[in-house]
Amino acid sequence: MSYSENTPLGAFLSGVLKGMASPLSLYHREEMEPLPEFKRVFKKQPSDAEALANDWKAIGDDLRIAMFDYGK
Repeated sequence: MSYSENTPLGAFLSGVLKGMASPLSLYHREEMEPLPEFKRVFKKQPSDAEALANDWKAIGDDLRIAMFDYGK
């Protein structure tokens, strides 16, 4: 059975197999293929105040739902 490296399972298996083979590459005499380049993704992080406000809003929403569900 073959797995595509484009699926999560295939990528995992490919990484495990390459990782298990890496000690053997210490004794490899031919030039190895270059490692692939990875594109970095930067996500905008909320400020501390925004994060705290979002947390408290989520807590309030959960409490409102619980009070509505249990009629208190």
